[in-house]
Amino acid sequence: MPRIDWVRECALSTSVRAKQLQGMFDVPAEVKTRREWSVNMPLDERAWNVGLIVGPSGAGKTSLLETLSGVTQTPMQWEGASILDDFPQSMGIRDVIALLCSVGFSSPPAWLKPFGALSNGEQFRVTLARRLAEAEKDTCYIDEFTSVVDRTVAKTASVALAKKARADGLRCVLATCHYDVTDWLAPDWVCEPHTGSFAWRDCLQRPSVDVTVQRVHHSAWRVFAPYHYLSADLNKAARCFCMFWEGVPVAFTSVLPWLGVKRSARTIWREHRTVCLPDYQGMGFGTRLSDGMGSILRALNGRWTSVTSHPAMVAYRQRSPRWVTTRGAGFGASVEGAGGSRKNLKRASASGRLTQAFEYVGPAHPDAEEARRVWDGA
Repeated sequence: MPRIDWVRECALSTSVRAKQLQGMFDVPAEVKTRREWSVNMPLDERAWNVGLIVGPSGAGKTSLLETLSGVTQTPMQWEGASILDDFPQSMGIRDVIALLCSVGFSSPPAWLKPFGALSNGEQFRVTLARRLAEAEKDTCYIDEFTSVVDRTVAKTASVALAKKARADGLRCVLATCHYDVTDWLAPDWVCEPHTGSFAWRDCLQRPSVDVTVQRVHHSAWRVFAPYHYLSADLNKAARCFCMFWEGVPVAFTSVLPWLGVKRSARTIWREHRTVCLPDYQGMGFGTRLSDGMGSILRALNGRWTSVTSHPAMVAYRQRSPRWVTTRGAGFGASVEGAGGSRKNLKRASASGRLTQAFEYVGPAHPDAEEARRVWDGA
């Protein structure tokens, strides 16, 4: 379809008040309004995954989206006791969870809530996931993209959605009045129907995301505790660290030493609590912070281990060359008292939960003095 033409007509009211208004403002007494658009869209010219239709209100974005999809997009109905129950019954629970995580909605406690109990940002993300789940012919059409969320969520959700589309070979066409998502989506093409313009984009690099890590007081945990997928408890002996983006804390991790480690062995540390704030999920802050702690500890001649049941963390570490699996998914004893040998690391898990154990084997921090400064909180 190299060229697309579409028309929208709307019947006008002939009520008494409508006629009064026409007289007050000298509005022409027409029976209906009509608008026409035309734009060249050579979508079959090359392969693509993300397309963006952008422009001000009334520019014809929704009309073009409906023309491309062949259907009128209506609000989704949410009737389940939890949002999990509203996804297609053909999907297994693991598929639903993976899809939710892929759009940056990675909070298991929130998955158990009905749609109406979610925050505005959470509703936006779970709606994205369901649009993807119900897409036909591997093409997903989403209207009013990021229109109801703050611009931080707009950025992070854009990154997560584009990453998902490209990883799975999906096609996503998004319509929005917000130009600020363009750089974060890095779309393959952009269309502005009000100007009749269409352009392929060859440079798909997103803005850099520069972060810092600092040691923080235990009290910082209060900001993150409500969003951790286990409990809000924090061991008093833990060292605490935050990742900051643009001066704002976005992720938290805490570190505990292994018990029962021989004095001659390298000090082994374990991940205690790691959580990313909901508005910033989907950008990889949690995994970056965990990897960063591993690089710092390796620079300080330490070892960094983790036992987790979170599906996003497990999936990332299974495919990352920076981590090795020390125990496959299973149940086991508590970490405390497990000792420092690899044999004991393989046994380590949280009682009563299906977990998987990993050890960081990636590169050490290139600057040992900087690593020491972060570790000590200097």
